[in-house]
Amino acid sequence: MAKIAQLMLLLAVCLAVGLSLAFDGWARHYLFLPRVSLAIPTMAGKVAVVTGPTLNGIGHISARELARAGAHVVLAGRNAAKAAETMASIKAEVPAASLEFLQLDLGSLAAVREGATELLRR
Repeated sequence: MAKIAQLMLLLAVCLAVGLSLAFDGWARHYLFLPRVSLAIPTMAGKVAVVTGPTLNGIGHISARELARAGAHVVLAGRNAAKAAETMASIKAEVPAASLEFLQLDLGSLAAVREGATELLRR
């Protein structure tokens, strides 16, 4: 019984390796849709508001790439210290980045209204 289990495990591993090799090559090319380009078009003259500006989080990466594309990026979040770290990191990678911070608590609709009003005033 143990020999059968070992053989089944070996077969499963071989099958997994074979499928991963196949789908990394020709099968992916012929069976799946072509990859979409993720390049961001020029954002010069545009303003982008990015929430969640935590260092190395999705907000940080989004803000960095939008700044790289030329957008003026407003980092909106509760913690000014975290946003300052993120802004410093982005400036180190994209020296021409145009960044600013907007204190905003997304958990409060009133705070979101105030933040939007503040942003429109700037």
